[in-house]
Amino acid sequence: FGIMTWWLDPATLRLERWAFLPTPAAFGEPYGFCMARFDGTTFLILNNKAGEVVAFAVSEGAGGRPAIAERHRWKVASQPEGCVADDRTGDLY
Repeated sequence: FGIMTWWLDPATLRLERWAFLPTPAAFGEPYGFCMARFDGTTFLILNNKAGEVVAFAVSEGAGGRPAIAERHRWKVASQPEGCVADDRTGDLY
C-alpha cells in the first residue's frame, strides 16, 4: 500500500504520474487522505480503518522525486472517514 503522487505542469496543465510512495506494511491499507503545509513543510496525512493516523513529511528525493519520512502518529477511538487540515492553525479534523 502507499500514496500515488501526481505532477501538474503549470505551463501545459498536463497531469502525469509522479511517484508511488510506499507506506509501512504494518499501517495497512490507507482509508482517508489529506495534505497540509505546516511551518514550511508539506505533509501527507493518512488514516486507516483501525483509527490510526500518520503524517509523513515530504522532501525532495533521488532524481527530484518526492520522498517521505514519518513525523507524527496518532490513534483515534473510532474509524475516521477522512481528514482535513487547516494550514493556518495547524488543526487536523
